[in-house]
Amino acid sequence: DKLCNITAAGTWEGDRYLLINDFPSYVAAQEKVDKTYADQSKWCALSIQAATSMAQFSTDRTISEYAKVIWGIESSPRPAPVVRSASKSDLKEAAAPAPAPAAAPKAEPKASPKASPKAAPKAEPKPEEPEKEKEKEKEKQQQK
Repeated sequence: DKLCNITAAGTWEGDRYLLINDFPSYVAAQEKVDKTYADQSKWCALSIQAATSMAQFSTDRTISEYAKVIWGIESSPRPAPVVRSASKSDLKEAAAPAPAPAAAPKAEPKASPKASPKAAPKAEPKPEEPEKEKEKEKEKQQQK
């Protein structure tokens, strides 16, 4: 069994990724993390400190460093934004008042799931559109 092969421990055959040599320090570091995490105020302070010190690892700095050190080039300045003059139609559109938003339909109250069917409020019939009402009146007159 490979896991019990103590003669190969620390070698390519027994520990292909050479983890066993660092395992005691890994366990010690994990115990230190566990102890620090138990003190929540200290853990919080260390977390904030770690987050605020991340600026030195920013992508802007890294890319700038690569440009200078690896590629041997200087960064190009960002071009200034293009400013266009406003035309008369642009000024008219900007001065025109914005249209009022459409009113949202009112929601009908829903009955409580615990309420009995008798206690549920009755929905009032919706008023019909004026055109439909006129058509109904014409039909009634034609029937007479």
